[in-house]
Amino acid sequence: MYPLRFPKIFQASLPSAVFYKKNKNKTVYLTFDDGPSPEITSFVLDELKKFNAKATFFCIGDKMERYPEILKEVIGQGHVIGNHTYHHVDAWKTSREEYLQEIIKTEAVIKLYTQTKKIFRPPYGHITPLRLHLIKKQGFKVILWTSIAGDFKRDLNTEKVIKKLSSQTKTGDILVFHDSEKAGDNLKKILPELLINLNEKGFKLETL
Repeated sequence: MYPLRFPKIFQASLPSAVFYKKNKNKTVYLTFDDGPSPEITSFVLDELKKFNAKATFFCIGDKMERYPEILKEVIGQGHVIGNHTYHHVDAWKTSREEYLQEIIKTEAVIKLYTQTKKIFRPPYGHITPLRLHLIKKQGFKVILWTSIAGDFKRDLNTEKVIKKLSSQTKTGDILVFHDSEKAGDNLKKILPELLINLNEKGFKLETL
């Protein structure tokens, strides 16, 4: 199944969310969810640095407060921080008020370290048109994705993922990975090879 492109039918139901970013510069946008994590985020930063690549990290508020030094390192290397709720909560299983408070609390943590643009990615990609509207009223741009690698899957065929992402990725695509312990083993196989392949194809890797 993975890598999996975001289904067109769901894109149509969420017209104000961002699934890709148009550009004329052959640019692709790598994003990393669920960090920061001590070992895995540092690995990602080292790999990105080899190609002078920039990325967007959608961070969990609780983990930012636990690992502030890693967060500072991400920001210091020129990457962008996005909001991924405080406890990685599911919009389909959380009350509207609690969900918004999770986002607001996380944004307060982000603002302690950087004055970045307000961007939000819902955990699991779960969102509804009403929640999307309310989040946008708080000043956020909601970022989803073009393709998700599935690096969190234990039985993932990483060679297949590398091959498909390398061949199918197009200008403007937003790719999702996870800088978390759960995804670490797969990410360490996928990311280095994918960076080489995208670089050879002439893609620029920039922040959202």
